[in-house]
Amino acid sequence: MSISLKLDLASLINRLRIAGMLLLFLNCSCGVARSQDVNDKLVSKCFFVYAGVLEAAEKTNSAALFYYAQKRIGWAAGYMEAKKNNSVFQSVFDRDLEKNKSRAIQIRELMVKAIRNGDNASFTDVIQAARRCDIQLGLPVEAVTLP
Repeated sequence: MSISLKLDLASLINRLRIAGMLLLFLNCSCGVARSQDVNDKLVSKCFFVYAGVLEAAEKTNSAALFYYAQKRIGWAAGYMEAKKNNSVFQSVFDRDLEKNKSRAIQIRELMVKAIRNGDNASFTDVIQAARRCDIQLGLPVEAVTLP
């Protein structure tokens, strides 16, 4: 059985473009994004990590988790929008697309299962991928608890 990620990248980027651009502006102007190592491959990977969390939040009706993921995916979408005409970014994004989508599906499924089972240990293990992205991207790390 094939599981497909319901994420329509173009639609998501369009919906979050303004929010992402605003967050990107705020991150740059306020010094929130402190990481020296932000690069196209990392942003591409983290976009899909956050997408998996966002889809799990939607599937489980978790408003707090949705808000957490939405802010981050908005930041990544803003970065991607700023680089949309950059052929280097596009090749990096396309090269890892299937691997990143598969990881997003895995994150979504594991998180949904942990939430539905009330399994805090599994939830914490899965949310660590998003926290690692937060740290690597220089975004504020927020406490996220099992809904």
